Amino acid sequence: MTDVTFESPRVNGESPVPQGRQLWGAAEIGAAINRSPRKAIYLLSTGGIKSARKVGGLWTCNETALRREFGGETA
Repeated sequence: MTDVTFESPRVNGESPVPQGRQLWGAAEIGAAINRSPRKAIYLLSTGGIKSARKVGGLWTCNETALRREFGGETA
């Protein structure tokens, strides 16, 4: 493996926008929004979490996008 760091591009000459970590799986996403894994699966499968998507059969979501979507409700 190589040590590669990813940075978002500069916006209007300002510092890069901080990127949150990637959450994987309904249990981790549910924990971030203070919901049970079962409730998270329901929200994910019905489109209740707009920032989430499925990759290879596993739900994933960026923590920053999730926090923005739920109005800072995440832990």
